[in-house]
Amino acid sequence: MLGGPGAGKTVLLSRLVLGLLHRLMTSAAGPHTSAVPVLFPLATWNPTRQDLYAWMAERLASDYPTLAEPAPNRYGQIDRAHALLGRRLILSVLDGFDEIPTPFRAAALSAINEALPMGHPVVLSSRVGEPGGAVPPLRLAGQAGRSSRH
Repeated sequence: MLGGPGAGKTVLLSRLVLGLLHRLMTSAAGPHTSAVPVLFPLATWNPTRQDLYAWMAERLASDYPTLAEPAPNRYGQIDRAHALLGRRLILSVLDGFDEIPTPFRAAALSAINEALPMGHPVVLSSRVGEPGGAVPPLRLAGQAGRSSRH
């Protein structure tokens, strides 16, 4: 999702997450049938120090302390956050690509494509149109749509 400063991208993503959670909880199939959407603010990620998968697991464990606990033995010696990510039970909603420092954006985009390969749903927001700070064209693996308007 692309938009200018103050366009409401974060608010829209928050509403998307809440709407998807509501749909999961009221689904006739039950809440255990789909990935759970989680909003991750990209401003706290440094792609040169930590891969996206490890960073998301750390955020999950920090924001939801029970996810830092060991996963059941059948998942190996990992915590619950890593188990959920590994089984693709988290829908990554990545907010604020433009908040990653400019020199790290190419590495960040590459890391996103590597961690969340084609077929794995992801939502990504970024600010566009700022003088000197515009985000270059984004190419996500398997992107469903792209706005040509800035």
